[in-house]
Amino acid sequence: DAFTTITAAATDVINVTTMNGATVEGSSAEDRFTFGAGEAGATISSLTAAVDILNLSARAASDTGFLSEDAGTTALDFGDSHGFIVIEDNVANAAAMSDNLGDFNNLTDGYGGIAGGESAYFLVSANAAGDADAYVWFATANGGGDAIGSATLIATLSGMGDLSDGAFTTDNVVLA
Repeated sequence: DAFTTITAAATDVINVTTMNGATVEGSSAEDRFTFGAGEAGATISSLTAAVDILNLSARAASDTGFLSEDAGTTALDFGDSHGFIVIEDNVANAAAMSDNLGDFNNLTDGYGGIAGGESAYFLVSANAAGDADAYVWFATANGGGDAIGSATLIATLSGMGDLSDGAFTTDNVVLA
């Protein structure tokens, strides 16, 4: 916490831990941002999808599968297939989805594969094809598994870039 700048070569690896409420700017190295089980509300700028990693394993999703898709085209399955979901479309209210949990309904084609209490991460943006901020949400189904019951904003990825170009992949996320 006592520094503001790290000078790094592209071949270096920088591990950033204690992400709760942190504001961090990525470097030209491989940056690994590790979140603790209760950590949220971080802002990361200059995240480079080609090399940087979000380690979200401490707050376990129900599955470790990765999905990148247009909103509403797949019936999501938190328990068997989908632990981290990149939505390639614009998502209205992307920055404040916990204010209206019904906004998550637009991201799935049904809750049939989601049991009560199961959870997953979502990466969404209001301008998914632009250079807008993107938001990592941790969402948990309600007791009946027929809607999202709670959501926590884990991180804002400032100026993330195009979510529809396939640049953000399983290489960028550690879930277990």
